[in-house]
Amino acid sequence: MPLIDGTLSALAPIFAAALLAGPRAALFLGLATASLVQVALGGALIVGVGLFLGRV
Repeated sequence: MPLIDGTLSALAPIFAAALLAGPRAALFLGLATASLVQVALGGALIVGVGLFLGRV
């Protein structure tokens, strides 16, 4: 069961920040990553709805 899709690429910088800069930096990097993922998913949802409605 492979796990190397978007999961590893999103988690690796968070663990690196925790090791190099401390837990506070890892927290902020994790929050930034989560918010960017939500923006990307929202954009995909908008495009999907547009395709479904025939507006794209």
